[in-house]
Order: sequence, then structure tokens, then C-alpha cells
Amino acid sequence: MTQKEHTYTFYEEIGRGGMGIVYRAVHNDTKEEVAIKVLHKELVHDSKQVERFEREARS
Repeated sequence: MTQKEHTYTFYEEIGRGGMGIVYRAVHNDTKEEVAIKVLHKELVHDSKQVERFEREARS
């Protein structure tokens, strides 16, 4: 799976948990390799889960 999203290109899934999926991605300009966690789509309308996800991202 390779998908270009804005400034990152997403590659394979490297992890999965109760809140989301973690992908290996590369910044298109800097070529820096990063891990990006994406919230499960069935949780995006649950404000408490979105708040928890955002809180974890900041820590």
C-alpha cells in the first residue's frame, strides 16, 4: 500500500491497536521517515475517543 496524503506518503501498516492504525510514512519534501497513527474510522464521531486520541498525540 502506498498512498500520498498532502505532505506525506504512507507505506505499510506497522502497528494496530484499539484506537487506530500506525503507518510508516515519509515526508515528501524532507524525506524524513515517520510513524503516523490514524484513528479508526468508526471512532471519528465519538468526541470522547477523538479527545483521548488527540491527548495521546500531544504526550
